[in-house]
Amino acid sequence: MPHARALALLVFVAPQLAFVGCSNAANAVPPSSSSGDASLGGASDASLPLDGARADAGGLANGPLWAFTGSSDGKIRSFVVDVAAATLTPRGMVAAGTNPSFLAVDAKQSRVFAVDESSSEVLSFSFDPRDGSFAPTGKTATLGAGPAHVSVSPSGAHVLVANYTGGTVSVFPVRGDGSLGAATDTKSPGAKAHMAITSADGAYAFVPCLGANLIAQYTFSAGKLSPNAPPSVGAPAGAGPRHLAFHPSGKWAFGINETASTMTTYAYDASSGKLSPADTVSTLPPGTTTANTCAEVAVHPSGGFVYGSNRGHDSIAIFGIDPATGKLTLAATEPSRGQTPRSFALDDGGTLLVVANQKSATAGAGNLAVFRVGAGGKLAAAGPPITGLGSPAFVGVSRFP
Repeated sequence: MPHARALALLVFVAPQLAFVGCSNAANAVPPSSSSGDASLGGASDASLPLDGARADAGGLANGPLWAFTGSSDGKIRSFVVDVAAATLTPRGMVAAGTNPSFLAVDAKQSRVFAVDESSSEVLSFSFDPRDGSFAPTGKTATLGAGPAHVSVSPSGAHVLVANYTGGTVSVFPVRGDGSLGAATDTKSPGAKAHMAITSADGAYAFVPCLGANLIAQYTFSAGKLSPNAPPSVGAPAGAGPRHLAFHPSGKWAFGINETASTMTTYAYDASSGKLSPADTVSTLPPGTTTANTCAEVAVHPSGGFVYGSNRGHDSIAIFGIDPATGKLTLAATEPSRGQTPRSFALDDGGTLLVVANQKSATAGAGNLAVFRVGAGGKLAAAGPPITGLGSPAFVGVSRFP
C-alpha cells in the first residue's frame, strides 16, 4: 500500500498548531473539544542542549504553529504546537474519506489537501489558524489508483499527486475558493510512484518510483510536466526509492530507499533541475538482522543533519552531512516510541521532531511521539506519546502567517 510523508514544522514562542488525519468518517469537532485525544505532556528531558548551528537561522515567522495528522480512522486532526513546552494540544477534527494517508498544507492561503488511498480522491479544506477548525471545499479523482502523496507548488497555484498503484502523477490547479479544478496534466513516470514534489523555485518536479527503481525528472511550468533530459535518474539496484528531501543550500537532495533500507545522496544542479547519485549508506546499525523497510526523510533546517525512519527496526536514523560533498554518516538511531514510523516532521526551527507511529506495542493502534532535538542532531523523548488517533499515517507541522 502507499505510504505517507511528512511536512515541515516551525518553531517560535507563540502557540502553534498541528494536524492529524485518520481513516473513518466523523463530524468536525469544536475547537474546544479534544474528542478523546490525549494532550502530549511536558518534556522528560529539557536539559538536552540545542544545536548551535541553527542559532543564526533567522527568518522564522511569528505566527501560530499547527500540527496535522491523517489516519486510518478517516479523520484529519489539528494540534496546537507549543515548542517551548514540547507539547501538542488537540483542537480540530474533520472527516476526510476513508484513509487520508498523506496531507499537504498551503499556510499562506490557510488550505489543507489530503489524499484518500481508498477512494483515490484528493480532498481540499480551508483551515482556520485561530481555532484549528476545518471546512471542506471539495474533492476530485486523482486520475490514478492508490494515491500515496500530495504536495503544493511553491506558488500555491497547483497541487501534485503521486498515485502509487496507478503509477501516475497528476497536476491540479487550485481555484480561488481552495477547491481543485480539472487536471492540467497527467504523466506515467514509472511503477509505484510514491511522491511528487517540485524544486524550491517551482521550475522542476521529481517523482520517486519505488517499483521502477528510479526518480523521474520533469520541468514544470503553467501546470504542465515535461520530461527533463535525462527523464530519470536511476537508484542503486533493488533500492526502491520512496521519498526525497532537498538540502537548504540547494546543492544536494537525499532519497530514502524503502526496500533496501538505505539513504542516497544526490548532487543537484539547480540550473538544470538534474540529480546525480553520489553515495548510498544504510539506515540501520551494523549487524542489524531485523526485517525493515524505510519511509520518510527530512533535512534539519540548519543543514547539518538528515533523518530517516525505519519500519521494523522502529527507529529514526540520524545522519551527519559532510559539508563539502553532502555524503552521509550514520551517527545514531533513536527508538521511535511505537511501531511502524511511517511519517515524521521537524519544526522549521529544528527544535522538535514529531513521529507518527502507525502501530503501538501496547495498544495496537498507533501514536504521535515528540522528541526534542539536541546537539549533534540527537533526539530525546518529550513526554508521553499521544494515543487515540487510530493508525496515523502522516504528521506534518506548519506555521501560519
